[in-house]
Amino acid sequence: MMDVIGRNIKIDIFGESHSDMIGCELTGVKKGLPFDKSVIDRYLYLRRPEGDLSTSRREPDELRVESGVENGETNGKAIRLVIPNVDKRPGDYFAIRTVARPSHADYTGFVKYGAASSGGGRFSGRMTAVFVAAGALFIPALESRGIKIGTHIKNIAGVSDRDFIDFKKDVESLSGKKFAVLDESAAERMQQEIIKAKSDGDSVGGITETAAVGLPAGLGEP
Repeated sequence: MMDVIGRNIKIDIFGESHSDMIGCELTGVKKGLPFDKSVIDRYLYLRRPEGDLSTSRREPDELRVESGVENGETNGKAIRLVIPNVDKRPGDYFAIRTVARPSHADYTGFVKYGAASSGGGRFSGRMTAVFVAAGALFIPALESRGIKIGTHIKNIAGVSDRDFIDFKKDVESLSGKKFAVLDESAAERMQQEIIKAKSDGDSVGGITETAAVGLPAGLGEP
């Protein structure tokens, strides 16, 4: 399994859902980029599950910055970010180790890589914390260039949010939302469907949509 993603900036991911820690090492990040750990902590908080609408797993996500940063900026060396796993329960998955869970990557992972690790291992939703931390590192630099990114929940269990209309205004409105939708009435209906499924011992999937505004012309490949 390839653990390295990216070309100009490479992200090497390590750890698993119920291992001692998860994290990443970023290479290719230039020297002098402002580094604000509080920004990363804020995005990790927004990602963190809570209440009755998501997983019951509770992790504090106490980020450790182990290298690559000095005096509030990147130093040009590899940046190593580590998040300890506190709520580890690998034994909970022993009884279903040969069962492919619906809407998970268990079967695909088994076919491609062999027996999966506890809780989906590298394919677990827990691993998204690593991507949030790595991505949030660059948010201040992007915003200083007028680039803003926002994601909303487009659909859950057949309930749809409205589409982006005024992209700049809509993207800014999503900042800081724990349940990111553009239409608050849709949020209420979505949450009702989630709670209903949970009461039936079931779960529901969803679709998210992301918009980026302020990008320079000519960015990217065909």
